[in-house]
Amino acid sequence: MTRRELAALLGTLPVLSAARALADPQHGPHDDDHPRLSRAIDNLEDAINYLEHARHNFGGHRDAALRSCREALRHLRRAHEYRERHG
Repeated sequence: MTRRELAALLGTLPVLSAARALADPQHGPHDDDHPRLSRAIDNLEDAINYLEHARHNFGGHRDAALRSCREALRHLRRAHEYRERHG
């Protein structure tokens, strides 16, 4: 996947996240003191879902992108949980 393709993919995430929030309030913006972490988590979840269901493999980069997104999601969740516990 070229940088341009990746940028185009990532550029769609805020739109997908907003659409999901409107369609399913359970997955909308979290009601917390760290909305940027929450939005990043939502965006990564959207990216993972998109990549998992994509018809193509983005020039062989899909698997690596999925691994990286999942790892980033794991770290963001841990950071969010820490901030929720420790303010």
